[in-house]
Amino acid sequence: MFKKSLIALALAGAAMSANAANTIDTTNDKNAAHKISAESLTAARTTTVPSVDVVLDDAFDSLLVNGAKLVITVNGAVFNSSADSSSLNISGEFTTTSGADANTGTTLTYVLASKSGTVADGDKISIPALPVILNESSTKVSYTVSFLTSGDAATPGTTTASTEVATVVQEWSLAFDKLDAKINVEDDRETFVGTGDAQTSDVLTLKFGDVNTTGGAALSSVEVVIKGDFTDIVSVKDGFNNDYVINNAKTTATFTYLESAAPLTAADLNTIDTDVTLTVKSGDDAVELKEQEFKVDATIKYNTNQSIELASDAAAGAWTLNSTSTTLNYAPFGPNTQLIVNATSKFDAAASVDVTYIKDDGKPETLTDIGMVAPNAVTKLGDIISDAIIADTGSDRGKTTITVSVNAPEGDVSFFTGFKDLTDGSRMELQQIDTVANATLSAAQAARDDLANQTDGLGELKTAITNNTDRVATLQAAADEAVGSTASTASIASATAVCKLINSSFTYQDNGSAMANGATVVPAQDNCE
Repeated sequence: MFKKSLIALALAGAAMSANAANTIDTTNDKNAAHKISAESLTAARTTTVPSVDVVLDDAFDSLLVNGAKLVITVNGAVFNSSADSSSLNISGEFTTTSGADANTGTTLTYVLASKSGTVADGDKISIPALPVILNESSTKVSYTVSFLTSGDAATPGTTTASTEVATVVQEWSLAFDKLDAKINVEDDRETFVGTGDAQTSDVLTLKFGDVNTTGGAALSSVEVVIKGDFTDIVSVKDGFNNDYVINNAKTTATFTYLESAAPLTAADLNTIDTDVTLTVKSGDDAVELKEQEFKVDATIKYNTNQSIELASDAAAGAWTLNSTSTTLNYAPFGPNTQLIVNATSKFDAAASVDVTYIKDDGKPETLTDIGMVAPNAVTKLGDIISDAIIADTGSDRGKTTITVSVNAPEGDVSFFTGFKDLTDGSRMELQQIDTVANATLSAAQAARDDLANQTDGLGELKTAITNNTDRVATLQAAADEAVGSTASTASIASATAVCKLINSSFTYQDNGSAMANGATVVPAQDNCE
């Protein structure tokens, strides 16, 4: 009663109160803005903002009487001239029969009439779908709602916060489950690793997505172009038995959905993932398959003659060898330097060697079949690699980054790498990019980042450390094992880095300082070398 008495006094002309409260509800989950299709916008940028509700509390029972006014202020757009038409009536606790009373472009005013009864907490006034013209480059529309007395006096405390009620989004999207076949080096590279159809085919899954938008535009076609080398591919067919057309140059495979010959509808595109199967030559026609990457272009056309690129040279996967490789970030070569790359093979067949090095212009260059690794033996590749790079560059000395690939199954070949200074006979082991060490280092960094995100004081930091006890122990064990072993300098360096990360991440000390977060972080003594 005290609240209502204050409002009654305010309406009588006494000091206004700010006790009344109201909000805008878009009626979407989490009060999210309505999505409007960008493709449905006209050249004049006209669209319609769907209906929203103004939620009231019981203070409005005394405040809002017949003749009071509701004012909508728009940002990011202006109300179209048709927004004051008689059909645009509010409803709910109040109704109108003649539409908006005034339209200034940025504001729309309604005179409240026909109060339905007592206003209780949660009662609503529904604002109809309103036509607007988006400002240039604007993609968001916001409303603020306020109330006036019947004499057009402002009513303090009844203005809502500015609320985003609509946002413009691209209606369609395209994602992929990418091509990822491994070329089987144990089968003369003529098949993929796998069983059954997987030995001669790979699947690209197209995932079309239709955002639930207002004013969705009607589709006329969707063209998908897969780019790659189709020389050894005999067919490209989707799950609806549509054949993609391979061009004469064997560089693209294309199909256009939604045209008369296609069984798909726009609804199908939105609800069904489209599997596209690439099948290679097999049997007597089998050939050595090439490593390659695939790209996709996709263009969607609307009945409005608009054309939108869903994808342009989008990465759609790759075919790679089922091989073992290592990368040396620093590899010197020249008359006074001997590169050492020893490959130990557990594979039962001889395996060819490829090397990729970085040229002076920063671009990679791959040299294939430069040598062979003997089966179940140690093969020295250093001179072979150096000679191949020297022959390709025309320079008798230099340093670069190299990746050595042996076309044997992953895990069947290990490497020892280093170089020898021929002037004094000294040797130095070279760092390899070690997958296991990198994974351990990444885990340690993740643990460090977890704790770095703790900002509420020493208590929470200690709790986080306690909760990560197993993780710390695992990481420390990995570091201790690598440091204590006779593994490569690279492994020791990686383990040392892990150790330092663990120390800096998990050792804390309360020194009593009055910091904002109540704690001081003190790194442990560096004992990792």
